[in-house]
Amino acid sequence: MEVLFTVLLGLGMLIGLVGVVIPVLPDIILIWLSALLYGLLVGWGDKGPWLF
Repeated sequence: MEVLFTVLLGLGMLIGLVGVVIPVLPDIILIWLSALLYGLLVGWGDKGPWLF
């Protein structure tokens, strides 16, 4: 399940990066939300949510 979340949220981040070039797509908000969801669903790791 963790791999599925990682792949889907990675695609969300890539779409956000494409949004930097194509103004129709959301950019930094999509990247930020993908990172937040990754931390909540997969885990923050040893750094904890304070790093986010």
